[in-house]
Amino acid sequence: MYHYTMLQWLLFLYIYCFLGWCWETSYVSIKKGKFENRGFLRGPFLPIYGTGAIMMLIVAGPFRDNLILTYFAGVVGATTLELVTGMAMEMMFKVRYWDYSMKFCNYKGYICLGSSIAWGFFTIILTRYLHNPIERLVLSVPQNVINVISIILTIYIVTDFALSFHGAFKLRDILDKVHGIVIKKGAIEDRINAMIGFSDGNWKRFILRRHLGRIRGNATMVSRKYASALRDIKEFMAKPKAHKRLKELIRRS
Repeated sequence: MYHYTMLQWLLFLYIYCFLGWCWETSYVSIKKGKFENRGFLRGPFLPIYGTGAIMMLIVAGPFRDNLILTYFAGVVGATTLELVTGMAMEMMFKVRYWDYSMKFCNYKGYICLGSSIAWGFFTIILTRYLHNPIERLVLSVPQNVINVISIILTIYIVTDFALSFHGAFKLRDILDKVHGIVIKKGAIEDRINAMIGFSDGNWKRFILRRHLGRIRGNATMVSRKYASALRDIKEFMAKPKAHKRLKELIRRS
């Protein structure tokens, strides 16, 4: 078992949130050939990776000397976390920030066999190789310094969470409005024009700077309730000079 203070656990959580963001943002940015800020938060943290890493350490800790039990503990723990997180986020925001619907042996797009298998191997890598140097680094830092760093990061991340939750609810409202505009299929510019027509200045700014950026940074985002609205917006954003066109639509309204 791992024995740390509460603030040491928090610091490990934030470190793995940051490393997860570095991994996924780098992978997607390289794949797309341009920078993509991945994840739910605005800052460089991916909570699903941080909480996943902490869960792996907790559930696999008692079995870390047994490779097989470590693997299966990681599979069960991380898959459960991914399922619960995905269901909770869709229930609140009406969108899924990742989608395994096209993957083999998936459950409603929240989890899939391939991802679960990977989580098991990640657990072995984490407990056998990655966590040891990070643990040595954290334990080498004086406790009072850890306390200060953990508290500062907690304030920052809690603030980021609050802003991101607010933004996610705003995005849900935008999708609801787009979904409710009855216009012929495919006429997304007309739908956006109509949507902007009855929105205030604040909302226009959010549409342009935040929410479409949230969709762009989470390309696998899907929604059962607002599927057509989200699909149309993605198609519009994929067009050449879509960002410039959207600015023109807002400026003219």
